[in-house]
Amino acid sequence: SIFINSNLFLSYFFLEQYREALPSINKILNMKTGNRIDIQSGIRIILLIIHYEMKNYDLLPYAAKSTERWLKKNKYEPKSFDRLLLDFFKNKISKISSVKEENEALTGLMSNFKKSNSGKDYSILVTAFDPVSWLESKIEKRPMLEILKEKNK
Repeated sequence: SIFINSNLFLSYFFLEQYREALPSINKILNMKTGNRIDIQSGIRIILLIIHYEMKNYDLLPYAAKSTERWLKKNKYEPKSFDRLLLDFFKNKISKISSVKEENEALTGLMSNFKKSNSGKDYSILVTAFDPVSWLESKIEKRPMLEILKEKNK
């Protein structure tokens, strides 16, 4: 079910076991979700994040363009966070050549995200793992799980 595979994905994601998270994401993508384009779009955005975490930087611009085409074909208007992330993976990731540049790009992404709709406009499934905490973990070079624990004390 979507619920079980989503929980599996989140468990692996929080434990930074991204390769293990892929099968759960792919199972959800291959499920019949009826007319739930919001779920499919969220999964596609999350898949981009997983590829980023796996350092598949060469793949990301193409995967982001493919995701955009899928969203357009299915008449789904990407949310603010989705658009920012798609732009980041499509146009910025390939230009990053150092850890410093990556950190600056992620900080810019975080700033733009917070400016857009108070940082609350993102796909239904992206909400499950808190995109602000994910970006903070990348910028601060700390495990996301650690950041989530601190926020939930």
